[in-house]
Amino acid sequence: MQHHYCSYYYSVEHNHKHNIIHYSLLF
Repeated sequence: MQHHYCSYYYSVEHNHKHNIIHYSLLF
């Protein structure tokens, strides 16, 4: 359960960084 939670948290963090890069390219 803890491993699943960490992997979900990492996924969210990764997507967040990816979105920042995407927005940077748009602007």
